[in-house]
Amino acid sequence: GDRIYNRLIELLKEIVRNNSEIRLKSNFVYTDEPIVARRPNSRDEATLREIEYIAPEEIQDAMTKIVLLHSGVTMECLFSETLKFFGFQRRTESVVKLLKQNVRHLVSAGVLQAKDDFFIVVEGK
Repeated sequence: GDRIYNRLIELLKEIVRNNSEIRLKSNFVYTDEPIVARRPNSRDEATLREIEYIAPEEIQDAMTKIVLLHSGVTMECLFSETLKFFGFQRRTESVVKLLKQNVRHLVSAGVLQAKDDFFIVVEGK
């Protein structure tokens, strides 16, 4: 509930104040370690997460690797493969909205380049 969530945020903020290697951003805790997409194990429920509990940087890492693996993809393929990677079988409107936000970020950051509905990884990224 809200009380537990608020207490957890208070504790996390205290940890951050005492440790410069840990940062809070949105609802995620970050360290100086690079963020790498982590594929869940379908036989271990503890590894499965709702998409809103997956950091944007992790989703973007998976998307970039998918585009590289296929030497370019359509948005439809990118979304399908990203959802498969993280173990999702259903595509809801809110999930599509979140995936589109991540694609827009990758394009604006110069990681992906869009030609019509086809995405490629920008060389050197």
